[in-house]
Amino acid sequence: SDLLPDASFYQSVCDSEAGAVIRKMCPGLRRKGVHAIRTLRTLFHNMDSDCDGLNPITAFCGALNALGVWVNDEDIELLRGSIGVESPGQPESFADYILFLQVLVGDRNALLNEQ
Repeated sequence: SDLLPDASFYQSVCDSEAGAVIRKMCPGLRRKGVHAIRTLRTLFHNMDSDCDGLNPITAFCGALNALGVWVNDEDIELLRGSIGVESPGQPESFADYILFLQVLVGDRNALLNEQ
């Protein structure tokens, strides 16, 4: 699919500081219940009016906040640097929520073994 990044880009995000920021959100989401990540994905998808896998960064952070995951300004800048997409003519950047969810969930088997 065109929406999926190539493996080397995905790995570079996983290995970055932004990847660490994303992964530290996972335990908080898990504490919200078994459907928290699904709810987050649904929120992101419902905000994606162009069906391109992107959300305005403010809406993206709002969805995280709605689930009790607070993102500080430093983390937003790290995320913007790794999963952010600038769109010419748009006043704000967008977040690639598909890549975010891929890094968040990562290796599903590893997540299951942590519990």
